[in-house]
Amino acid sequence: MIIDERVLDYERIEVEKLLLLEDMIPSIFGTRETRKSRNRVIYILTPIVFLLSLLLCFHKDYSMAILGFAACIFVFIIQILYIVKVEKKEKNIHKFVWNGLSYSKIEVTDDAVMGDGVSVFDFKIIKMVIKYHNIFFFLTDRDIVGAVKIGEKQAPEFIDILNEKHISFEEKNEPFNIYTYLKKNK
Repeated sequence: MIIDERVLDYERIEVEKLLLLEDMIPSIFGTRETRKSRNRVIYILTPIVFLLSLLLCFHKDYSMAILGFAACIFVFIIQILYIVKVEKKEKNIHKFVWNGLSYSKIEVTDDAVMGDGVSVFDFKIIKMVIKYHNIFFFLTDRDIVGAVKIGEKQAPEFIDILNEKHISFEEKNEPFNIYTYLKKNK
């Protein structure tokens, strides 16, 4: 079976939002853009608080200076952790969505899903497939999430192949947390 569907830009944005859990984050934390603007404010205020703490040291108000230094160190550590964990994850997801979903030719054989003639997903290692609109997410033994767009005409045939291979399948119509499925499969 040759899949003739290509992932469009608006679908990539939707998949990226799904993987970034934008819809799952409460509005208290804001969107990614408001978090970034909040971080910019923190980047500006931290040196100012540090300089004010130094000024307090010169005026011999050591208790307030220690509080200021402690606040600066705490905020600095939090920012480092944010940069290391969250931004790295966001960058990897962005790279996966914009580079990993780009195949000029997708073919489903008896053994695997082939992208550009190379095996993308071997059916032996796929544990579960989740369909969200026209995008099929593959959860494997190694917890790698892969995705392929399959059109409505070819989807039933692909689902029959999954059933023949005894691969569990779920269909979702609303945004969901794919990471709960990864934890479930470990």
